Amino acid sequence: MATELERPTAVWDQKAYDRAQFDKLCRAEAVVTRNPGNVSARAGMASALCSLGYLDEALEEAETAVSQKPDYAYAQMIHGVTLYSKGYGREALESLGRAVSLDPADIHARYAMGVVLQSMERDIEALEVMERGLRIDADSVKLILGRGHSLEMLGRNAEALEAVERAIALEPDHRYAHKSRGRVLLSLGRPEEALRSLDRAVEIRPDDARAHIERWRALDALDRDEEALDALDRGVELDPEVFTDPRGGLVTM
Repeated sequence: MATELERPTAVWDQKAYDRAQFDKLCRAEAVVTRNPGNVSARAGMASALCSLGYLDEALEEAETAVSQKPDYAYAQMIHGVTLYSKGYGREALESLGRAVSLDPADIHARYAMGVVLQSMERDIEALEVMERGLRIDADSVKLILGRGHSLEMLGRNAEALEAVERAIALEPDHRYAHKSRGRVLLSLGRPEEALRSLDRAVEIRPDDARAHIERWRALDALDRDEEALDALDRGVELDPEVFTDPRGGLVTM
């Protein structure tokens, strides 16, 4: 779906993911070429374009889909996700709110709303949104992790740890869950345990810059200076802007 926080599978393969999105785009585009009124295919085009980073084109397709069928919840959700990816948080919330109104059982739109609220530092509201989603699907890993992130931002780290550990129990190879667990354990003053979680996160996805930065923090807390510097260097090498605010987690799928 378009609002997955992270694929809950071992060892992320970015190239394979991009190929899959490109294939999805080609299939949807072929359908739209034959039938410009096919809103489902057009929304699929918008989703794939957003996933591949073509945000202007994604927004154009999403807006066309919404104008063609305003009561189509999926199109409203994709429109909201794309607006968020473009940096239009308030407008994104409006579209996602419409998606939820049209389909109250859509946990993906609810999750996306929570992420947008987190990005706006409206963490109490984000927590409420995530918890309402969990009343619909108690085993949704992304909602559990979204709830955990809000709890962490609110300083409720013991509860956040419970949330991420439940996510790991459901999806043992979910790298975001391991990274989140490591970060929370650091906040709780448990760097050795944190490092084990962060090592697992890096094992699953070696190109995760922020996981390397969190490893640096854990290693620094353990006075393992040389290893800490290596982790820091690796994180900055992967993403020179890694020290910008990491709030928000929408990765379009």
